[in-house]
This record gives sequence, C-alpha cells and structure tokens, in this order.
Amino acid sequence: MVAWVTKPGYSNNGAANLERLCLDTGVKFFNLGFIQATSNTIKDGKVQWGWGGHSVL
Repeated sequence: MVAWVTKPGYSNNGAANLERLCLDTGVKFFNLGFIQATSNTIKDGKVQWGWGGHSVL
C-alpha cells in the first residue's frame, strides 16, 4: 500500500496518517508497523520501501 498525498492532514511528520486515509477511502490498514521508506528520494517514480531492515519486500 502506498499513498502519496501532499495535502495538509494526510501525514504525521512524514508518515502516512492512516486514520485520515481510512476515513476518506473506507480501507482499513493493518500490520504496517515494520514497513518503512528506506530512502528519502524517489527512484524511477517509486517510493523505496523496506521491511524489517531489508531494502526490498
């Protein structure tokens, strides 16, 4: 799951505001505690994600 929204209220210090996304879309998000961006840059138009310290899922 990736949500790229730059409007105010959709992030909490850079992390996605899952409550706001859930309220707007109706989609519930679970078990996302270990998923995080591994870089602060976009590569080939994509956010670079990792899980549990690994750079790819």
